[in-house]
Amino acid sequence: MTIWAQCIVGSLIILAPAGDEIECIPTNDDVEGPFYREGAPERTDLVVEIDEPILFLTGEVVGWDCRPIPGAWIDFWQANLEGDYDNTSIEYFFRGQQFADENARWTLQTNIPAPYPGRPKHLHVKVQGELSNILTTQLYFPDDPENASDPFYEKSRELVILEELPNGDLIGTFQFQLEEPGSPTCPADFDGNGTVNGQDLAFILSYWDLDSPVYDLDDDGEVGGTDLTLVLAAWGNCSNR
Repeated sequence: MTIWAQCIVGSLIILAPAGDEIECIPTNDDVEGPFYREGAPERTDLVVEIDEPILFLTGEVVGWDCRPIPGAWIDFWQANLEGDYDNTSIEYFFRGQQFADENARWTLQTNIPAPYPGRPKHLHVKVQGELSNILTTQLYFPDDPENASDPFYEKSRELVILEELPNGDLIGTFQFQLEEPGSPTCPADFDGNGTVNGQDLAFILSYWDLDSPVYDLDDDGEVGGTDLTLVLAAWGNCSNR
């Protein structure tokens, strides 16, 4: 089933497919850069120049098991339309933090940042779930010719652009997948507590006959008897292996 998320663009409501239609790919980190400022206002609208193209983003935050992380903290910052950062003003232009909603969804609208010497257009962001360390990374725009020469660019961190409007506005999405301290330390230790036990068995039973990238240990397309056997074979303390 496709779940749809709403992105409101002026008086329009844009529907974008939510996270269960997006491939769950771990988001790797990137350099913070010299222009991060703590204490940005809590807001989702960073638009300063209303007559310039606007980027409308929706997305979600998920954990290592691809399950949503409600309430995750997200802090965006970026260059302005001249490629400069606001490092001093009390307005914190093009900076804002927010918290994902009860479905782990987030939204952002902002002007499209300009490139500057040595860097393509990009957004900076910090993300943290309740159990995760802070992920510091950067998001890039697809088809930017400057991407190829950028030392930090990675295709997996490109925004997914769903539509470009006639006025230059962009509608896009991105999913953050966080590597939590609870990530598995051995294949069948799904909750990452160092022991394969009844909780891990419960995960297998909960996803029985479903296609899960986490619990389908034998990669045959569905969680089933072989995966159950692998969990039972791994029963006990992972550190003893």
